[in-house]
Amino acid sequence: MGRLLVASLAAALIGAVLPGYAAASSSAYAVMFSDSGDWIGGGSQRLFRSGDSSITMGGSPGYVEVNVSGGTFGDYYSMDFAAPPGAALAPGYYTHAQRAPFREAGRPGIDISGSGRGCNEISGLFEVKDIAFEGSTLTRLWIVYEQHCEGGSAALFGEVRIGEPPTSDPALIAPQTMRWPASDVSRASTAVPATLVAVDAPVTITSAALVGANAADYVIRSDDCSGHTIPVGGSCQVWVRFIPNAPGTRYALLRFSGPGTQRDVELQGFAFGGTTRVDMTSDPGDYIGQGHPWHYTFANAWIGAGGGRQYAGFGVSGSDSSDWSAEFVPGAGDILAPGTYLNATRYPFNGNGPGMDVSGNGRGCNTLTGQFTVNSIAFWSDTTIRSASITFEQHCEGATPALRGTFEFRAGDTTQLPPWMDGPPPPPGPPPPPPPPPPPPPPPGPPPPPPPGPVATCRVPKVVRKPLTKARRLLVRAHCRVGRVRRARSRSVRRGLVLSQSPRAGRRLPAGARVNLRVSRGRR
Repeated sequence: MGRLLVASLAAALIGAVLPGYAAASSSAYAVMFSDSGDWIGGGSQRLFRSGDSSITMGGSPGYVEVNVSGGTFGDYYSMDFAAPPGAALAPGYYTHAQRAPFREAGRPGIDISGSGRGCNEISGLFEVKDIAFEGSTLTRLWIVYEQHCEGGSAALFGEVRIGEPPTSDPALIAPQTMRWPASDVSRASTAVPATLVAVDAPVTITSAALVGANAADYVIRSDDCSGHTIPVGGSCQVWVRFIPNAPGTRYALLRFSGPGTQRDVELQGFAFGGTTRVDMTSDPGDYIGQGHPWHYTFANAWIGAGGGRQYAGFGVSGSDSSDWSAEFVPGAGDILAPGTYLNATRYPFNGNGPGMDVSGNGRGCNTLTGQFTVNSIAFWSDTTIRSASITFEQHCEGATPALRGTFEFRAGDTTQLPPWMDGPPPPPGPPPPPPPPPPPPPPPGPPPPPPPGPVATCRVPKVVRKPLTKARRLLVRAHCRVGRVRRARSRSVRRGLVLSQSPRAGRRLPAGARVNLRVSRGRR
């Protein structure tokens, strides 16, 4: 009863100041989990909850906003979630989301930013578990979300739960659903915490354990709850990591057990199948590979791929601080399909013929000749690459020594997607009101502007020895995008400065091309 009275009083006070917005109930929270390399969350895990944070929400049936401040680090964020234009949010899955204020017809929107950080481009997905309005006031909201910034693979993910009915349980557990971004077999995801707060009375936890059909795909990395009694206002955490042993959708529970009580957190993850590897051999005298063999899997490297029917790009960041990129394109008017592409030259200066470019560790060819074979390639419905296997042979500067190898990314994968990535869309909301009558035609305007100039390209700027924040600005101004950001120790370059970049400065690439950065962590 005390929690209900506090919630009612808070709602009345905030409603009087901010019409159209509803205050959080005493069980309100927003969880933000961040992968290493995620720009918005900075790789840190945050919890905003009533009692140590300000949490408000508002908006319309088609576009809602949550504002939080305080919490784990005392910072602030806004979180926007939108249905496709002209529709209303309803319980269900929203995939292929874009940056909310600029979403296109038929596409949902998401935009999470704050504490001086925001994305220019966003991709993501979210699930609306519950939403309710009383008149024009948003009263309940429960969303599980995932956001990627600037086309990167690192994610910001978590859960928002505000205004849901209080229960008799004196404990609050946040989040109630831990859903990791898609991974690959044996690839370890980010470890994140489930937080238990004793709200109304002390809470005793005898054990925290993983149970359920796929419990073996999860690992408890830290547990400061088991065997403790949490005092009123206190909290404890259990950190869990998703390390899938098999492809597919993997479900389990994190169970907090106490005297006569069980509290469960849903664990949800998905792993792609297929084969992911990079194997290269370098002849003596080959400039790029330096005459050494190179072998990478998820066990010793980050491996990514992207592109579509006219371009396939691969990126590798090894645990040994090596980094590689590979690009393959067909000839003019052609597409990438199984078969061999002869007489390839350096992309993007390949003219009408096939193009390729394999470079790494600060070394690249000025000119090259070679060939590549598409062993297999598959695409998503939006024509982006789902899986690929490409074998190549490259000669640098017209020399005889060659670099040969194979790039495979989820090659042969046909794993069925989980419902939150490919589930049924939510039911349609109420139809939008009819448009107003058209205004009278305007008077004749000025003559049309001159035709637009040439399409922008990404001319890779030099960002080595520059602070990471300045490097990001230079890349955006050059119509490039920030790719993988890795950090490494350096004896000579101070912390926060860029150690190396790939592709190298001066290259002219298609607009939006990603540039991978390695940033100094300073001396050990």
